Amino acid sequence: MPIYPPGVAVFRTPRGNQATMHYRQNSSDWNTLVSAMTADEYELGSQSFAGHALDIGAHIGGVAIALALDNPGLSVTAVEPVPDNVRLLRANVDANGLSGLVNVVEGAAGHGRVTVWYGRTGSETLEHHAFIGNNSLAYDSGGGNDPESVTYRGLTLRELSDGRPVDLLKIDNEGGEYDFLADSAVVRCRVILGEWHNVRGHVQGDVADLLRETHRVTFTGPVAGPGGFTAVLL
Repeated sequence: MPIYPPGVAVFRTPRGNQATMHYRQNSSDWNTLVSAMTADEYELGSQSFAGHALDIGAHIGGVAIALALDNPGLSVTAVEPVPDNVRLLRANVDANGLSGLVNVVEGAAGHGRVTVWYGRTGSETLEHHAFIGNNSLAYDSGGGNDPESVTYRGLTLRELSDGRPVDLLKIDNEGGEYDFLADSAVVRCRVILGEWHNVRGHVQGDVADLLRETHRVTFTGPVAGPGGFTAVLL
């Protein structure tokens, strides 16, 4: 029996729309979908979005699918670097009839280097946290169970927005947020919701420093990180 047998379930989006989602059992997929849809961790149900949204670190589509179903006419660009996640992301786009509204981009935003753990050790903790790019649990375990690293050309905000205003930028890409948000095109993003990570010496204030000229920034979660942040265009 595979470590991650395929599953499919019906979820409700933050605004109560039905979404059919493919996922991997025994992984973090279920928790991720519950957080994005059922628990509405980004508080998307209380807001309306129009035009274009970017989902950076889309995983298997919990946020991108919910955004498209809850905001008629909104186009979503969903960016995800992990190939197995991209496969499920595309399956979920098709399962919900959103191929004309959700554009899947396989690649990494920001610094471009992605390390992926596939959970082959028999460790319950490591298996559960597989498929998360740059997860801190990935380590050199020996015996052929090492994480796999892929280096992409780092995708920029300027090219992904393609000159259009971005009504919502959701970003949770395990440390790639600093390079991505340093792009001057950030001034075209009305609302930014995401998570900052204490990697490579970064601290909470670094996000505020990047956005202080363009956005009003507020934080949630521990000051030591990782934690959430919201930025609204001034």
